[in-house]
Amino acid sequence: MTADPWTLGIIGGTGMLGYAIAHAILKARTIPPDRLWISNRSGRADGFDDHPDITLTTNNQDLAQGCDVILLSVPPAMADRAVRQLFLSAGTMMANAQPTPAEHVQQMIDYAGTTAAGLEDMRRSTIAQDIAKGLDAAIARTRTIGSS
Repeated sequence: MTADPWTLGIIGGTGMLGYAIAHAILKARTIPPDRLWISNRSGRADGFDDHPDITLTTNNQDLAQGCDVILLSVPPAMADRAVRQLFLSAGTMMANAQPTPAEHVQQMIDYAGTTAAGLEDMRRSTIAQDIAKGLDAAIARTRTIGSS
């Protein structure tokens, strides 16, 4: 276990896969039980009686706000809906709220965590130019699709 453990949330954490992952993490002591959140629809913590320090919730928003890492362990149809909601919420937040997206990135960098290290490395790289080249290629191809 690290000196500064992160907090993990498992949406669908009492389903077959989520339960197995959560118990493997607890058994390996990857994170302490008080750094594990489980979200499910029922609000029951079946199978986690030996770990009273786990945070159980039926509110995925609470889990998302309380965790550093989120694992989505739900059936595919539910996952599709959850991912769409995530993008909708993130887009709405970015479009309507302060701080701006650039300010959010700067806050992550100022925090100087793992995300900041990745963002700083990407800023020093040619990733923006590479993405622009890829988008230009996609646009060029789009313009030829109907005309061939």
